[in-house]
Amino acid sequence: MIYLFSVFLCLWSFSSSGTAFLSGSEDIPLMLGMAVQESPAIFDKKEGQVLVSKAITHETTPAILRFYDQVLPNLGWTKLGMDTYRRKTQTLKIKIEKKKNGQHVTFNLVEVNESLEKK
Repeated sequence: MIYLFSVFLCLWSFSSSGTAFLSGSEDIPLMLGMAVQESPAIFDKKEGQVLVSKAITHETTPAILRFYDQVLPNLGWTKLGMDTYRRKTQTLKIKIEKKKNGQHVTFNLVEVNESLEKK
């Protein structure tokens, strides 16, 4: 119960601050100054669902990773690696590529079918 209340407070604080969220996922916030490049690609597979969304920013790679390191645990995510997080049946991988016009950030969100997870 306390966990749900904490998540609610965190989401409420993001929504009341005007924070934008990743297209296709209403609870992964975009870093301030980050702009979504295109509509997300959503794939349904027998193993689960895959969402790929892309954004661009002029922030540095360390600043981007630091932002998600600070924010995602408040939303129930556990850090698995430098750019990988896990929450229940979901895995989020954040890929950052430096290009001439800024940092291109790809969010790859995989939700494993719960019936397969229990096997």
